[in-house]
Amino acid sequence: MLTALTGAFALAILDGRNGKALLAVDRMGTRSLCYTTAPGKLVFGSTLDAISAFPGIDSGTSRQAIYDYVYFHMVPAPQTIYTHRQRLLPGTFVVWENGRLQTAPYWEMRFTEEEKRPFPELKERFMALVRKGVADSVQGDRTGAFLSGGTDSSTVTGMLREVTGEAPRTYSIGFEGADRFYPAFDFLVQGSKSPAEAIAACMFETIGEA
Repeated sequence: MLTALTGAFALAILDGRNGKALLAVDRMGTRSLCYTTAPGKLVFGSTLDAISAFPGIDSGTSRQAIYDYVYFHMVPAPQTIYTHRQRLLPGTFVVWENGRLQTAPYWEMRFTEEEKRPFPELKERFMALVRKGVADSVQGDRTGAFLSGGTDSSTVTGMLREVTGEAPRTYSIGFEGADRFYPAFDFLVQGSKSPAEAIAACMFETIGEA
């Protein structure tokens, strides 16, 4: 079942009669799902704070996680800042049955270094994947794009116009006084794509007030 799912998701399927549970997140880990165990129970939530709401949950912090955060500026999954709480890795699932916990991947990203197909074929395949990804994400006229000034956001914006047949809503942000003022790069998407509808200029004073 999980291998047939696409897009961003976090799901939980509970079988109360037989005491079973299935947790899973999407292939890229876009949606978060955290979990821990208590005597005879599986406790889970979309955030670590949600798990804290369950009575009697251990809230001890992990020394290793603190070290990882200082060194990497992040806590690598599946570990979290809490010793006895984990976070599902992208493309993985958890099965809880009869008080036992099992986790495994249902999908893994594979890199094929020796790709022998012609470049035009690979190019068309890549564009088809981008087109499908953007089309699957469109939610009526509410869908817009953030312009960071790079090629990624410009590509998505251009594909969004191709998919919808109209200029999409676009937004950008800039930092006054910085060497690189992102809205100055909006020429990447003007004309053939779409200029930014709204530009937020941030100054250090503004950030401090926020």
